[in-house]
Amino acid sequence: MLEAPGYLIGQPDGLVEVEALTGGRSFCLLGEAGAGKTTALETIAGGLLGRDGGGQGHVVFVPLAEVTDAWVFRERVIVPAAAAASGGDRVTLVLDGLEECPVPGAGKALASLLKQLLREADTSAMQLLVGCRSADYPPAVHDVLASAFPGFALYDLAPLRRRDVEELAASRGVPAKDFLEEVARTGAGPLASFPLTLDLLLRQYEADGGLHGTAAELYDSALLALAGEHDPNRDPALAPASAAQVLVVAARLCCYLLVCGRAGFWAGPADQMPSGDLDPGSLAAEQERLAGGSFDVTRPLITTALHSALFTSRGQQRRVPAHARFAAYLAARHLASRRLPTAQLRSLLTAPMESGAGIIPALRETAAWLLALQPADTAWAEDADLTVLVVHGRSSTRLQCAPPWWNASSRAPERSPDWGGGVAGISPTLAWAGSSPPSSRPWQTPACPSPTPTMPI
Repeated sequence: MLEAPGYLIGQPDGLVEVEALTGGRSFCLLGEAGAGKTTALETIAGGLLGRDGGGQGHVVFVPLAEVTDAWVFRERVIVPAAAAASGGDRVTLVLDGLEECPVPGAGKALASLLKQLLREADTSAMQLLVGCRSADYPPAVHDVLASAFPGFALYDLAPLRRRDVEELAASRGVPAKDFLEEVARTGAGPLASFPLTLDLLLRQYEADGGLHGTAAELYDSALLALAGEHDPNRDPALAPASAAQVLVVAARLCCYLLVCGRAGFWAGPADQMPSGDLDPGSLAAEQERLAGGSFDVTRPLITTALHSALFTSRGQQRRVPAHARFAAYLAARHLASRRLPTAQLRSLLTAPMESGAGIIPALRETAAWLLALQPADTAWAEDADLTVLVVHGRSSTRLQCAPPWWNASSRAPERSPDWGGGVAGISPTLAWAGSSPPSSRPWQTPACPSPTPTMPI
């Protein structure tokens, strides 16, 4: 994958390098899905390890998508952080993917767990770095962190600038001028402004000599290419399968993973499976369909899919989606292929909230993709507040499929970057998020997916 964008704005009169954020201040790094938040946090953590390599500090890096309940939070976060702090070390705790944490209760539950951490660990010896999708940063969490860490800051990770895209395209041997013209022609600027999706566009351009189709079609084409790429350590004895079969099976796996609110797939002994994981073999024994006919979803085929480039390893026995945005699109792809009844889709994707029905936060991007894939089938969302999908839809579907009953005047305002003279969607301008959550963000009462679907999907 491509490297992080490389720049953040710290003050109105200049830019701050990602590496410069190793100075000791606690902060939350915000950004769209695929903007490079994880890569940026890994870069910062690596810089801290380099600076403190003489044993002067300790870094605890936790992907919150793997924290499925309070017990896991204690074991993965509280215990190591408190132990390091009690030993006199300077501790940097990195909590990546706040919005991906499947703990029931979402933001309010996380705020409660963080309070517990702060009671048990010495915050005077701690630097806390958090990564979260811009639209989903919980105010309850911010209030806790801002109170505990003086000067706690919010930064927005910058979109790629035109010159960044030119350099990245040239590094791949792609004619930058021709590629940017294709981006402009297809309206793919929002996809090109983030490292993850720029990589997908470059893949298609390299394969086809151009860009073709809608955002969903571009994703499908790029993910099909990834489905044909396998882990370099892949067992050659795995079941042979076409890229199309792998993509369909991967969509099935991602759908169950997200809808069930699980963290990953466990391939080890059943008695050692973490409580938040799924046994991928349990999703076998049914059939999936392709244009050429149906095929059986077998355990070997599931293993083959999990060892494709659509997934990555988190330990010897665990596999997780290579990126949350991949998982969201693939989950929507599976739901669209199933043609589920309206009532079932509503039960899977929405939940009661303080202001009425709402899209489950962990499934917002999946919901946005589903509306794009099935723009004529929106009855399941009629009672839900869709303003929360505006940000998620901006870089994937752009909500061109908004149903006619959705009052456009109720949409939450978007941040409107100054696109300057660049290709639409590739911004040379960055945004400082300030010290408190922008009031324009469409906060929702947190909810989480149910542990099991009400019907087979």
